[in-house]
Amino acid sequence: MELALGTVQFGLGYGVAGSDQPISESEARTILAAAYEGGIRRLDTAPVYGDIEERLGALCGRLDFSIVSKIPAMPDGLDSTEAVSWLRASVDLSRRRLGDRLCGIIFHDASLPIGPHGAALREALADTLVGSRIRVGASHYSAETLPGAALWPDHLMAQLPGNAYDQRIDGLAEALADTEVSMRSAFLQGLLLVDRDRAVARVPEAAGWLARWDRWCTEAGLSSLAAALAIAKSFDTVDYCLVGVDSTAQLRDIISAWNATSAVKAPELAGADPHVFDPRQWRS
Repeated sequence: MELALGTVQFGLGYGVAGSDQPISESEARTILAAAYEGGIRRLDTAPVYGDIEERLGALCGRLDFSIVSKIPAMPDGLDSTEAVSWLRASVDLSRRRLGDRLCGIIFHDASLPIGPHGAALREALADTLVGSRIRVGASHYSAETLPGAALWPDHLMAQLPGNAYDQRIDGLAEALADTEVSMRSAFLQGLLLVDRDRAVARVPEAAGWLARWDRWCTEAGLSSLAAALAIAKSFDTVDYCLVGVDSTAQLRDIISAWNATSAVKAPELAGADPHVFDPRQWRS
């Protein structure tokens, strides 16, 4: 498993622990340099992360990153012909922006390639990328949208959540065979790392579990950062652990903890409440 760097904070204020503003361009350049120095070679971006997809290539400069981007949610009311035109335009725009760095493009909405226009969209995506080395797939919230090889044999990249609370990804080895898996939300959007009052104010349903998490970290002799990464490392299905940061110092702390931490299985910490593991259900 390798670390990969998400770039949502480069374009948006994001996460429980994040600020309300995207990071500055100078800080973004410094973060990318520190990431490369620390051995990170994969970036994750999307057209909906503010304006970062269009700026990312220039920010990378000569740093040889590979980048995965996303096909955004489709506008409502399109017929199949319009949906195909929309998809082609979206993919072409990402390719123009990211050039040869683009190694993968995935549906941000995993229901699209298996929905009413799914067959047309899958065929158009394959046709648009013919002759390229760009792999395709989808960003999932659960196993329910994983398409299976029979439906979509080109689904070679999957992004899924996973962390100390949400350990569902650990049971998907068979479903994700021959698929490159990137795991997001290793820190549960910062919930595992921020002070308890702040975390509980944002997600009251997590209060009891967070107290248990704090006890577990203390008993294991690990900081919350090291503990979160140790558990992330234990998910054998995962190829890339995606992390997002707001500062260079934060990234360096993550890289240092990642390099110093061994995998630790902790199935006793797994929870099942979607009001905790799914940020779409958190209180605003």
